[in-house]
Amino acid sequence: MLLVLLSVAVFLAMLSAVVLGPLLVELAREFNTSVAVVGQLGGATAIAWAITAPVAGPVADTYGRRLLLLSGLMFMGVGILGSGLSWNYGSLLAFRLLIGVGGAMVPPNCIAAVADVFPPEGRGKAIGWLASAVGMGAAFGVAVAAFLLAAGGWRLPFYAFGIMSLILWVLLWVWFPPSQRQPGRPLGFISHYREVGSSATVWYVLVA
Repeated sequence: MLLVLLSVAVFLAMLSAVVLGPLLVELAREFNTSVAVVGQLGGATAIAWAITAPVAGPVADTYGRRLLLLSGLMFMGVGILGSGLSWNYGSLLAFRLLIGVGGAMVPPNCIAAVADVFPPEGRGKAIGWLASAVGMGAAFGVAVAAFLLAAGGWRLPFYAFGIMSLILWVLLWVWFPPSQRQPGRPLGFISHYREVGSSATVWYVLVA
C-alpha cells in the first residue's frame, strides 16, 4: 500500500508540472494575455522546483521524510486547487510557484523513503515503480488535462488534480511510517553537500 501511494504521489507531482500544456490558450484568453506569457508559468514552476529541491534533501534527512513529504503534498495540493481559483495572472503565478516548491519535496522523499523502508533486495523493484509513475504522469497527464478541459473548462483539471493531491495527503498521513528528528543532530547543509560531493559515483551519474 505504501509503495502504491508513493507512486501516486510521484505521478501527481509530474502531472502538476505538465498540466499547463493543454490549458495555455484558454488561460491566455481568460487573463487577456498571450500564450507566450502564460507559457512562462511553466518556467516559474521549474525555477521554484530547482531552488527548493537541493534544500529539501538535507531538511528531510534531519527532520524526517514524513514531514517533508506531507508538507510537499499539502503545498502542491493547495497550489493546484488555488490555480483553479485564480482571479488574475499574478495569483496564478503565485500558486504555480507554490506548486513548484511542493513538487520539489515529493519525488526525492518518495525515493528516499523506498531506501528507508524496503530491504536492499526489494529496492530496485520499488524504485522501478516510482520511475514508471513518472513516465505515466508525463504520458497521460496532458491527455487527462485536455479531456477535463473539454468536459468542464480550464478550472476543472486544477480542481480534480488538487482534490486528488489532498486525498493522497490524508492516505499518506495514515500509511507513511512516523519519523522523528534524531536528538542533537544539526541541520548542517554544508556537511550534507560535502558528504554527497565526496563520492565519485555521484559525479559520474550526474555527468551521465
